[in-house]
Amino acid sequence: MPPYRLKNMLINNRIEESCIVFDLDGTLVNTWNIHLKTLYETSLEITGLKHSKLDIIRANKVTERETLSTLLGKMDSKYALNFYMKKFIENLNLCEIEVFPGIENILKLLNDYDCKIGLFTGRKRTTTISLLRKLKLIDYFKSIITSDDVINSKPSTEGLINVIKELKGINEKSLYIGDTLTDMDIAREINVNSIFVNWNRNSILLQNNLQETIIDDPELLLFYIKNFLRINK
Repeated sequence: MPPYRLKNMLINNRIEESCIVFDLDGTLVNTWNIHLKTLYETSLEITGLKHSKLDIIRANKVTERETLSTLLGKMDSKYALNFYMKKFIENLNLCEIEVFPGIENILKLLNDYDCKIGLFTGRKRTTTISLLRKLKLIDYFKSIITSDDVINSKPSTEGLINVIKELKGINEKSLYIGDTLTDMDIAREINVNSIFVNWNRNSILLQNNLQETIIDDPELLLFYIKNFLRINK
């Protein structure tokens, strides 16, 4: 067998066994401004209070529901969540939302190699799908798991387990890419490889606290992913 055919077979076998799973907010897209704006509008609607930006930032948690509960206290959480989702979708047309530089190139490359790409987020399905469609990213993902698709959302491992299962992957040969310590803890608990992306370069202290690779450059992220999949092109 010619060496190049053997090499391609090795690459294809590796990709068939592997999954690349991404977190959404802070990893693929910068939704910070639209999230803060929508939380402010929701808190104003529910409580009549004008919460400060600092108050809202301090209340921010892994999921929308948890964030609203922290910010609003014992209010009508179902109405608040529905209002948040409605306003978020409206704000998609008002706010500039950034796909982090280099991300779409990475997704295109993985798609070209027929890699199994999944998404695992603590966000609700309604806002997740609306956001991905708005940014024309949705077709890259063969599995999308949101907080609506599990009994226990982040920090539970359930969602990541389900993504890898849907993609017919193997935990030890899969990679989860996220931007929080929670993401890293989830991956570690089920023996999934992980990368911490730090696009804002504001988490220097993490260098001493994380066992995982910390990446703040998209080209370096692509290098690590290709190395993980043993893609040499």
